[in-house]
Amino acid sequence: MAAPVWTGARPFCKNKQMEDTSARIAMIEDEIALVQEQLESCEKFIFGARIAVTGGLIWAGLIVLGFVRLDALSLTMIVTCVIGGFVFWGSNKATQEQAQTQLAGLRKRHKALIETLDLRDVTLH
Repeated sequence: MAAPVWTGARPFCKNKQMEDTSARIAMIEDEIALVQEQLESCEKFIFGARIAVTGGLIWAGLIVLGFVRLDALSLTMIVTCVIGGFVFWGSNKATQEQAQTQLAGLRKRHKALIETLDLRDVTLH
């Protein structure tokens, strides 16, 4: 006998309210996935901002130690990397915190909806 193949259809629901709750749970799960993607994106941008700040500070250190000559281009690069990096870092950190708050709320709603379902344990023999 062949193994069952999932067609992507929702399981049979015994009443309209349960079907509606299942649809709302699915929508919340989709929102959770989107917020998690946003959090991952913020992490990547924060990492890039840290690299920019670090690069600018290393460049400034090389100038102070005398390994690199101070000129207008070097000064512009340092200021751009450090200030721009901190601004980008802070902006993405704020977005990340908002997304984490949103994710916590979505998970709370998700849990509350699941608890409203009349679920039973199933034992296979």
